[in-house]
Amino acid sequence: MTIDPKEARQRNLPASARSTLTAFGNPLRGKRTGFRVLKNHPRVVFDIPKGKRVFIIEGVSGSGKSTLLKQLAKRFPKATCFSEEELLFDWRDNLLPGVTEFRLQLFGKVMDLLEKGMGKKGAFFILERFHLSLKVLDYAKDAGLEKRYARLIARLRNLPVHVFLLTKQNKSHRERGKDWKSYLAWKRKASGSLSLREMYAKERALFLKLARSQHISFSAV
Repeated sequence: MTIDPKEARQRNLPASARSTLTAFGNPLRGKRTGFRVLKNHPRVVFDIPKGKRVFIIEGVSGSGKSTLLKQLAKRFPKATCFSEEELLFDWRDNLLPGVTEFRLQLFGKVMDLLEKGMGKKGAFFILERFHLSLKVLDYAKDAGLEKRYARLIARLRNLPVHVFLLTKQNKSHRERGKDWKSYLAWKRKASGSLSLREMYAKERALFLKLARSQHISFSAV
């Protein structure tokens, strides 16, 4: 992702955000194609590193993941797309006991599909949420799943993956009604946060920490 430093100052972004933009503004060398997306960031340009064929969209709730999925699908019209609902990341799924186990089982099948797809010329895949959300939204913190998660990351590293990490919340999803408010209250408590602002700040920090540590190509905004 690239952004005009002057505009970053004009938007009054905090120093931490400006450093993030700088740190990940040009993560890889080589030829890229860029496109603009997200109405709240009209001048932000996401770079698509050459050779990447699996795109994973990650980030906090309301950050524009679905919008980016649609834009990437237009850029790659023959890509196989997985929405967050199809990957068991509908917000109601987080209330299911043992949901991380179900997700890991599903992700194993998805990885089989991705690895098989790499043998097909011109095959692209776009996933709305995947490995980072698996950790960030795992409130049970089952230590027994760590080895399986590590194997998942190892498999991802062997694929031409690029992660788009969205960290700025632009939408509150009020249209989801009272059930959504109740869910947020449950989620805030499960995360050990005193407020929703603190909860989202923790999520952003964990998303970035994981992305930086896993040695998988990514860009963040």
